[in-house]
Amino acid sequence: MSDIRHFFNSEQPAKRPRVSLPPVADRSMPHSMLSWNVNSLMKRNEDRQAQTYLAEEKIEIPDLIALQETWVQFSPDGSGGTKDLSCILYKPSRVKSAAPSPAAKRDSLGLEEDSSAGFRPAVNVKGQLDPRASHLLPEGWVPEFGHCFWSCSSQGRSAGTAVLSRIEPLGVEWSFPGMLPEFAAEGRYICLEFERAFVINMYVPNTGKGRLDTRMESWETPLRAHLQNLDARKPVIVMGDFNVSHTDELDLTDPDFMRTSGRGEGVYAPQPGVRDLEREFFTQLLAAGFADVFREREPQNRQCSWRGSNERGRYAGMGMRLDYFVMSRRLMESVELCTIWGSTPEADMSDGRPYCGSDHCPIELR
Repeated sequence: MSDIRHFFNSEQPAKRPRVSLPPVADRSMPHSMLSWNVNSLMKRNEDRQAQTYLAEEKIEIPDLIALQETWVQFSPDGSGGTKDLSCILYKPSRVKSAAPSPAAKRDSLGLEEDSSAGFRPAVNVKGQLDPRASHLLPEGWVPEFGHCFWSCSSQGRSAGTAVLSRIEPLGVEWSFPGMLPEFAAEGRYICLEFERAFVINMYVPNTGKGRLDTRMESWETPLRAHLQNLDARKPVIVMGDFNVSHTDELDLTDPDFMRTSGRGEGVYAPQPGVRDLEREFFTQLLAAGFADVFREREPQNRQCSWRGSNERGRYAGMGMRLDYFVMSRRLMESVELCTIWGSTPEADMSDGRPYCGSDHCPIELR
């Protein structure tokens, strides 16, 4: 396996040296993070490709792992079968977020039933990975992540996020003021508060199927205000699948195709992720005091984190940078690296997907 640069050239990256599992040096906040849209946690757990890759590449264990698009449900009795999160957790328990303010309670679903909207809330779970059943991570890693948080969609096979942390947070929130109940029900957001930072994992809704205006009004706008409020208290680190490619020149393999491949007319014509309004709102987020970490460190490096999964389909060979670390700009001076991990198309396309079974590559921050 090798670096995502193989999507664009044949340069071989240096092999990482073997490392042991060092103790967490600073428990005030995580300093090393891995984010990955796994495209079904259960499939990645069953095929063990990620476990094998992480062990063979001898990647240094991070302080925190954020997962998106987990596609799992949760039932305490395990009645969900192989798609049930209880199959790979040890003593899982449902948890509730802190009591929201009256204004937040009106604007955000949280864990409150919203019968008028017709959406059941996401099921939020705290539970450790069971070493006897979990094959997502190298065997020696599993006991290290003693603080695991799962937001499971109530809408069937869609969305879902998780955060695995070696450091115990001060608190956790599962939504933000202004989030649409539909989005909250899909388990798209987890915010952990640590002593020196807020760390957020999110899976931003795709703007396909007429969701463009809804996302801008009920996700992007309230999220930006919420992040600014958090940033006024302590620095913020956001990671995950943002479902936007910010520029044609550096974040897409084929801008012309992506700009003309969408369905509909006018503002809805381009492929979701490259629409002008999506990009404008991402630009506004950066202008509000936040930095796109990878682009700040690699201003001219064209790389992608998503690749079309069907060798014969319309997106075969297409790539987009959809996965990001975005942080308070004042933290940038402490960043040592921000990497997009991937593989050669030839080496890992046997099942039609380019990276350990997923159509997304992991991204790493230290």
